[in-house]
Amino acid sequence: MDRSLTRFYAGIKTERTAQQYGRYLNYFLKFVKIKEAGGLLQLKDTAINEMVEDWVLHMKSKGLRANTIRGQISAVELYLGMNDRPLQNSKKIKKWLPAVQKATGSEAWTREDLRKMIDYSKSKRTRAIFYTFISTGCRLGAIPSLTIGDTSDMPDGTMAVLIYSNTNEEYYGYLTPPATACLKEYLAERTENGELLKPENPLFRRCYQVGVEKVRPMSIGSVRVSLETVIRKIRGKGDGTRTKIQEFHGIRKYFATVCKSDNRISWSVSEILLGHRYKLDVSYFKPTKENLWKEWMKVMDGLILSDEERLKMKNEQQEKQIQNMESEKDKIIAIQQEDIKSLKASVAGIWELLKD
Repeated sequence: MDRSLTRFYAGIKTERTAQQYGRYLNYFLKFVKIKEAGGLLQLKDTAINEMVEDWVLHMKSKGLRANTIRGQISAVELYLGMNDRPLQNSKKIKKWLPAVQKATGSEAWTREDLRKMIDYSKSKRTRAIFYTFISTGCRLGAIPSLTIGDTSDMPDGTMAVLIYSNTNEEYYGYLTPPATACLKEYLAERTENGELLKPENPLFRRCYQVGVEKVRPMSIGSVRVSLETVIRKIRGKGDGTRTKIQEFHGIRKYFATVCKSDNRISWSVSEILLGHRYKLDVSYFKPTKENLWKEWMKVMDGLILSDEERLKMKNEQQEKQIQNMESEKDKIIAIQQEDIKSLKASVAGIWELLKD
């Protein structure tokens, strides 16, 4: 890798931001027709400043929102700064940004929409990814980094998934019984195709001809493409206006709505399930995987899309409660019988003493 890019990525803390900033930098280089990032540093400061100005004005003319343009400027500014070439006209060009518009894409997908996404998915992998999004509410960028070792079985046919494992951002999400069953079907398909599943293998791998090929994780781009095909069927042609629902974040918003609409779990728990962390919670509130799962179970009903599956789950829960009650009843009867035996033995002993 070019040394200038090494410096650039060294200045970024998270993988998600690195991927996003990398794309933004490439957009800029393509606009100014420079093939290699290092070529930008060969130019004079005045030339670089003019290029950035032209780029910002171009994005503004295309109708890009202020926050989008600001993010792309930040990526270029970071690249230049990490290579001791700070952007000279940064304050000026940021004043050219368009007025901040009302946020779009603020709504969530409906349960019916999500059920259609599952139904329209042709491959086991695509269905498993959709189920993972719906059950955990994770971000799009979390999928490529997941490994098989990040999953673990939990009670009642559910599964835990450690998201962003081995980072400061790691947190647990959980899969509903239908999501767990779908994921296991996908992994079984890979085994049947010859792959030896190992903990370090990606949970979702790239397409392959035979399972014994070198296992590579999906990229964010490939995850996006595989899901967009399905989502477009749900969205339809539209009327050309901005959509009210973001393609992927709309799924996360559905998860957030389910969690935050249920007063059986606290605000702090719902934030942890969304991967949000606040200073006091990070320091003092550290629920275990099992404790967090118990809280998530309170809202699981809202994350199961099929009416049949929800009814099945309720029936199973009722049967389990009845079995537990019967088990407790049997224990009580057994204890009572032991008490009666003990009482009879005591009475017999007393009777023998009186006879003497």
